[in-house]
Amino acid sequence: MIDLEFPRGNAGPSAGDSGLGPYYLNQLCLQTDGKYFAIPTSYRGDGGNRSFQITMGGGQNRNMGTPQTVDPAKMRQYAPKFMSDEEYEKLFSSNKALRGLIEAAKLPRVEVMHSYTSGFNTTDEAGLRRLLDSSQRPIAKLLPSIDEMYLQLKPGESDAAKLPQPRWQAEFYLSLGRIMAAKARADGYLAQVAVLKNGKKFEQEGHTQWDLVPADEFKGNSTIDTMRKKAEDYLNKVVKDFPGTTWAVMAQQELSEPIGWKWNER
Repeated sequence: MIDLEFPRGNAGPSAGDSGLGPYYLNQLCLQTDGKYFAIPTSYRGDGGNRSFQITMGGGQNRNMGTPQTVDPAKMRQYAPKFMSDEEYEKLFSSNKALRGLIEAAKLPRVEVMHSYTSGFNTTDEAGLRRLLDSSQRPIAKLLPSIDEMYLQLKPGESDAAKLPQPRWQAEFYLSLGRIMAAKARADGYLAQVAVLKNGKKFEQEGHTQWDLVPADEFKGNSTIDTMRKKAEDYLNKVVKDFPGTTWAVMAQQELSEPIGWKWNER
């Protein structure tokens, strides 16, 4: 799993039972014709077939559909395939998606936008120029690590459908969708501020302030808008194709924050 923050400091999914035991103990049981039974940490006498609700932070008021829950029984359908080191190395070498996912997971924690300047008053030209410059600097500092993770994952896009295990497909589409969302938000913010720097005109006479707000759209830059749409497509694919899993919960959490930007004037 990649180590990527959720937007604007929202907490990620709470920890919960996966329905699976430790990899090597599962493997040992399988090789000796046995079965490993994972007992939940907070066992309540219900056989471990509990589902748990993930608290969604930050985007509760958006129309995200039914909140996803994780069902340990369903997660057991995504058990890893136990294979030899030789088989694993062969698969790792032959699939760019798996290779990119593993390399991206080795990267240090990637920070994303927690806060940003949203209001720009145009009555003080010198003050506006300083505010525009200062608003871009903290966002620009985030981009190198975001870009590094994106460049690890992007080449695997063409091989994602060839991944032999659904758990790897879910993780790859979630990871690529999330890093694309993070990049589209940061790139989009910087691009919109640059537009204001170049002299954005008010549509209504007498207006003196621009407010840059998150939105489900992005106008003026087709490259950023394409990335925004692809991020949403991949995240929605995870929600639709892998319901009841931790991946679906995390995809919905990412989608709880808009990926685009728009200007409001007043």
